[in-house]
Amino acid sequence: MAGIQSYQTPIHAATFQVQNSCIAGGVCYGYAHAPDSKVTQEMTDQLLSELTARIVVGFTGPAFVAGDLNQTLGVLAETCKWEARGWREIQTWANEQFGIAQGSLVTSVA
Repeated sequence: MAGIQSYQTPIHAATFQVQNSCIAGGVCYGYAHAPDSKVTQEMTDQLLSELTARIVVGFTGPAFVAGDLNQTLGVLAETCKWEARGWREIQTWANEQFGIAQGSLVTSVA
């Protein structure tokens, strides 16, 4: 997964060896300033295009993408590509599989 350098952008991708399985993972933090602006959405989509190429499309095997994109579902072109390939946002998946309401997976620690 050479090519993505985490010290230059809010993105990181790596592979992990777990027993006999290789798992790919990516973490991305979308730009938070003016998240509703087209420029911010395009910049975040550009970051995500790297994860699309390397993990969503470019890796055959178990994989995940995590982070905070600072966007609502369906706004970014890259995440729509992911959904078209069968990828699901974890809260959407939990709701579909187990009836867990959106937001119920996030808890506060006092």
